[in-house]
Amino acid sequence: MNDKNKSLSRWPRQSAAWSNAAWLCGAALAVSGAQAQDLRVGVIRIDPSVRSAGIQGLNALGSLLAQPGHNATLGSASTLLLTYEHAVADRLGLELVVGLPPKHDIVGAGTLKPGEKIGSLKQLTPALLLNYHFADRKARWRPLVGIGPLYSTISDVQIDPAVQPHTTAKADKKWGLASHVALTYAVDANWHLTGALGYTRVKNGITLSTDTSKPPYNLLGLPAGTALTGLNVTTLNTTLSLTLGYGF
Repeated sequence: MNDKNKSLSRWPRQSAAWSNAAWLCGAALAVSGAQAQDLRVGVIRIDPSVRSAGIQGLNALGSLLAQPGHNATLGSASTLLLTYEHAVADRLGLELVVGLPPKHDIVGAGTLKPGEKIGSLKQLTPALLLNYHFADRKARWRPLVGIGPLYSTISDVQIDPAVQPHTTAKADKKWGLASHVALTYAVDANWHLTGALGYTRVKNGITLSTDTSKPPYNLLGLPAGTALTGLNVTTLNTTLSLTLGYGF
């Protein structure tokens, strides 16, 4: 498949991911009776903690290929962050949180090259948070807490051929939970800085498809076919962000 076709094949996945972000944005904008709005841009650091039972066989051939104790986790990543908050009451606001999908290293764990990079993936997790502010908009300092749903889409999963050759991967899309605590400092009547500590939780499944008709699998005596293996992961992300915002 040439680069153009690869780009076209990724478009439906990316389009579906952004359509869910647009849906969340529409839900935020649909709330009427509010005037105060905030648009923020900045950076976010994501530190994942992954829980998984390890790589499992999903068909008979996959069970032959899966090795006991093989597991994986994710490395940290940073990316651009965009948020839009729409006030729904004096101290309540709906905040849409989006950003560029960060690229995470897939890191071996258990008996599979522990601590070594074995691949990479991108994860888009737009969230819609209900925020409670502990001070009004005229205050210099405004602490807040927020909680709400997120939608996780994993794309561009790459597995190092040196680890498992002739393998492609795909991941499902799942809803999860996001929360944060933040502190906003008003620079002037319109501009403000916000630092936030966040937490997200989501479960995703990744399916690996391996062609065992090619070396080294045929040399190991495996039957020719498609071996399906999978990894079900619960990702607990701790995030730290800093944004510059404009209120209007």
